[in-house]
Amino acid sequence: MIFESWYWKRELADLVSEIQAWGPRHIQDRDEDVWGGESGFRVEKSLFQSAMVVRRLIDSHKVTDRLKGKSIPVLGYGAKMPEPHTTLSILGSVSIFEWFEMEKPEPLNMAPYNLASEILHSFTLEFIANDAGTNIDAFFVASERNQFVRAISIPCNTWVSILNSIIDDGVAGIEVKASSNGGDPKIELY
Repeated sequence: MIFESWYWKRELADLVSEIQAWGPRHIQDRDEDVWGGESGFRVEKSLFQSAMVVRRLIDSHKVTDRLKGKSIPVLGYGAKMPEPHTTLSILGSVSIFEWFEMEKPEPLNMAPYNLASEILHSFTLEFIANDAGTNIDAFFVASERNQFVRAISIPCNTWVSILNSIIDDGVAGIEVKASSNGGDPKIELY
């Protein structure tokens, strides 16, 4: 359980800065592939660490119910194979574009916790840069949580907006209500 969320939120603010700032333009002077090596590592690390912090703050009751229950619009892309399957490759990841129906996006809504879980459990992660090649437009993830039956496109600005909302979110109170039928108590955060 996190006692003081300020430290975690400060770390989340640093991760937001890394996600927003990093892009191919930062490595033009290096002998490095645009999305390989150091650049890919930094973006991936920031994304995964931010997802871990989101889950940790929610699990520790440091995010209000209003924000925790927020519905985040994303796009899902069904697998080309009709039933649940595991995607494997020698490289440890599978191209989103080869395994999923990218021409048939389906609107989905996910809560911040579930979206963070998809990122943390992703087997495949790809970054899509804008046309100018200066920033990341979206992250595509395929997760073992859904048995690879779909991939999810998460716009970078949507993820950053969620992170900023969590940074700014302040739990003013907590209310624990006992169940009248002897079940588990209900915790409400506001």
